[in-house]
Amino acid sequence: MKDKAMSREYEVVVCGGGPGGVAAAIAAARLGARTCLIERYGHLGGLATGGLVILIPHLSGGTQLQEVKGICWEVIEYLDKMGGALHPLQEELGKDDVETVNKWEHYFSVVVEGRVRMSVYTDPEALKYVLQELLKESGVDLILHSLIVDVLTEGDRISAVITYSKSGRQVIKGEIFVDATGDGDVMAAAGEDFVTEWDPSNRSSTVALVFRLGNVDTEEFFKYKRSNFNTYAQLMEELRQKVGFRALPMPSWRKDVVWVNNWMAGIDPLDVMDLTRAETEIRKASVVIYEFLKANVPGFQRSFILDTAPQLGIRGSRRLIGRYVLTKEDIYKGEKFPDTVAVFPPIEHNVSEQYPYVYFPLRALLPRKTRNLIVAGRCFSSDGWFNDLYNLITHCFCMGQAAGTAAALAVDRKQDLQEVDIGALRASLLNQGVFLGE
Repeated sequence: MKDKAMSREYEVVVCGGGPGGVAAAIAAARLGARTCLIERYGHLGGLATGGLVILIPHLSGGTQLQEVKGICWEVIEYLDKMGGALHPLQEELGKDDVETVNKWEHYFSVVVEGRVRMSVYTDPEALKYVLQELLKESGVDLILHSLIVDVLTEGDRISAVITYSKSGRQVIKGEIFVDATGDGDVMAAAGEDFVTEWDPSNRSSTVALVFRLGNVDTEEFFKYKRSNFNTYAQLMEELRQKVGFRALPMPSWRKDVVWVNNWMAGIDPLDVMDLTRAETEIRKASVVIYEFLKANVPGFQRSFILDTAPQLGIRGSRRLIGRYVLTKEDIYKGEKFPDTVAVFPPIEHNVSEQYPYVYFPLRALLPRKTRNLIVAGRCFSSDGWFNDLYNLITHCFCMGQAAGTAAALAVDRKQDLQEVDIGALRASLLNQGVFLGE
């Protein structure tokens, strides 16, 4: 197959079309940067769509205030217009009365510590459409079905990424590059330092192959869980012993569909044979899980396997060793970094009452060597504890918007990313509706 060179260059090249990459591309393009987004699959959304992880959680922290907005909330508002999302009303946020709590108690991450939070269940097919339309409206050039296989460097800068697709090998040049591949493929290829160690007990040390069941009577299922909580818990433990890993049916944006999330340990997400083993073993187990639920849990008697995620759910792999490494201590001390570009609401007991937010600095997205590279998504610079809590879809949207804004400012002022004016960056994010703790 002959190589084909790209006919044009870009100012910002975003690598990866998950939530972080999409937010980065939209933010950069809206600020005037000539932007492209490269994605290896035929759709956008990453694990939020292809992985069937249909929950965007923790947009609020238990009060009436919804902290996460920006592009993330814009996506959800677009979904609302299509009937593609299910979430609490704004006036329900922070409520702890019995009626409201009972309404949402079965929706994981909506009721936390007895109060309602903004977490959103989405239709993954609608989300694919919304993301591509927002990219188009923002003027982003989209390149699908293209796997990034290497980078070209000149000194301490990336000059191009190399992709491979049905068009052959292509060289895509840019001024600023955003690594939103999840696994940190671009930063690793550029020679940046990273770690891959995880605590085996962490969520991020496991992988998933999510599948959905259709024709489920969720009202009967919820009623059974509420009335037979201990029995249900024993059944889920029996199921775990049966298949060798934890698997739980969870509600969706529809009353007749549930998604079955799962957590398989012992898989190296950077080893193709391990990935193959996870894919085949969880797929085989999904039939066992389905038959078990159908035989033992009310509401599943007439159900069927609707679909299986086309994309394996990787929760953690490479983590950049960047200009600042976020740690477990940063979660609790509530430091307001001078270069804060995102603020996350707490997840359960992770933040003290004295310091109600987790502050995220730009330096955790910046590598130590490469001057024109920024990351967005779960490969950000952190220890395993911090990453495990704050690498969810919501957080990736926030990181992406910050990264794309920084990239556009660097292009506009002809600067390296490390030279971007933090005041101007924060002002731009605030102007985009991003909450920075003020």
